[in-house]
Amino acid sequence: MKRLIRPRCAARPLALGLALLLPAAAGAAPIAKAGRAFLAYPGETIQLDGRDSEGEALEYRWAQVGGPDVPLIDGASAQPRFSIELPGRYSFELVVREGEVASEPDVVDVIAIDADVAGRFADSGCATVSGAPRGALVGIGLLGAILTRLGSRRR
Repeated sequence: MKRLIRPRCAARPLALGLALLLPAAAGAAPIAKAGRAFLAYPGETIQLDGRDSEGEALEYRWAQVGGPDVPLIDGASAQPRFSIELPGRYSFELVVREGEVASEPDVVDVIAIDADVAGRFADSGCATVSGAPRGALVGIGLLGAILTRLGSRRR
């Protein structure tokens, strides 16, 4: 009776072939990227941007999680919009889905400052740049502190 002897590595070509056919990140969750915090003024229309999120054929879901209530236009798109009526901090959460797999939420803050307050701050001599439009400047130190605090809170 003859005995069939198989080398131990006989299954490796099949396993290697399957590994090459299957995506490397199969089952990995997509990554939501809601963008960086930024400043705005009441009366402006703001467009959020989640296009840097990672994954294939993503579905977007934005939700407001803080600040004065505003209607979000196109909340199921990568770039929804809203209009700011009042000064304050507006926070929005983004979750992206790739099929049945959802990302962890990511939050972006929009800080709406009153243009009159910003103008008074600039007029006080605390923040001046030659030729800058009146009210367009906010103290760089104040802005940096706000955005640094928001950035450290998110991660």
